[in-house]
Amino acid sequence: MFILDPSLRPTRDSLIDIPYRWRTVGDNWAWPRSPHTTEDSYKKNAQIVNEFKEECDFIEDKGHPERTEHQKHLVTTLDLETVLNDLLIKLQFSDIEDSRNYIAILSLLQCITEQDSNIDATVYLMSKQRNRTRRVDSSDRLGNISTLFQGAYPSERGNLRGSIYPGDAKIRATEGITIQIHTLEIIQENNNRHRDVPCIAIWIPDGLARPILFQPQGG
Repeated sequence: MFILDPSLRPTRDSLIDIPYRWRTVGDNWAWPRSPHTTEDSYKKNAQIVNEFKEECDFIEDKGHPERTEHQKHLVTTLDLETVLNDLLIKLQFSDIEDSRNYIAILSLLQCITEQDSNIDATVYLMSKQRNRTRRVDSSDRLGNISTLFQGAYPSERGNLRGSIYPGDAKIRATEGITIQIHTLEIIQENNNRHRDVPCIAIWIPDGLARPILFQPQGG
């Protein structure tokens, strides 16, 4: 996996048996679809998140006074390098696809810090770490039955939509990187439940987005 200018080619196509692909990382939210794989993994991630919380000064974010408790979050802003070293690099996701995507994001964030050490990261503890219930589909992944993000409130179309709460997807800083830490109760298709599962959503703005070159390895 490499961060390259798309005009460059790492080698001739005839020399590789598995075609490489370009994918732009950034200008969108990215999060793991199976954060509950495995129990040892998500419990370790929860411990890392809690240790990070203890080291930082979080305050309640500003918003409409009629927000519900689940629509109120804790927030702090630090330099990106600190957040990388003290939080993001320590986290592990056992699902193969989640792990591959997460490594791509970490690679880009590391590249960003090397190019500009003054980039900030705004970190939100969504719902102040209250569990949010989410169901996964038959492939044990978020996204089809229920998405990670809570929507706008009021939800009705029109001028009042989102007037009290704009929706999780719009909870992000105007500059720099935004990281949302969600705490989930995951319900599987067989009704097994996993509580206190951290799920990390990362927003990299368009100006910092980069093309990533990767080569699928199967598995």
